[in-house]
Amino acid sequence: MFDFGWQELLVIGVVALIVIGPKDMPTAIRAVSRWAAKARALAREFQQGIDEVVREAELQDVKKQIEDVRTLDLESEIAKTVDPTGEVAKTLDLSGVEKSLDDSARALAYQPPAGEAPAGAPPAEAPPPAPASSVAPPPAAPATMPSEKPTGTG
Repeated sequence: MFDFGWQELLVIGVVALIVIGPKDMPTAIRAVSRWAAKARALAREFQQGIDEVVREAELQDVKKQIEDVRTLDLESEIAKTVDPTGEVAKTLDLSGVEKSLDDSARALAYQPPAGEAPAGAPPAEAPPPAPASSVAPPPAAPATMPSEKPTGTG
């Protein structure tokens, strides 16, 4: 702390021995030791107070950063980064396209398929089923090749 070497301490000890005397020297050394211990305790307490203030300041910074992250709107931050001027959003304004697609989908959903009556008309009668026939169809004639001539003509 004060950077005393052994030579300086020797000089201080000799001067103290001459001034105080050998009889009161142990009492003086004990008093100086107590003062030094008190000074160290005060320095340690002061250092702990400083450390606590620094920790609280760091905690406040960390708390502020956490609050900033909690309130961060990620979607808007990405939009600002990707399109800071907003030109891309204006160019790709899909709200009109989305609305027209929704309108088209609604119109298609309410149109009846071909051959069906509109929603308010009564259902049309179905044609009667064809009667089943018990007679087999006549056999088909054999196919001829175009290059062949029919056998009975000619």
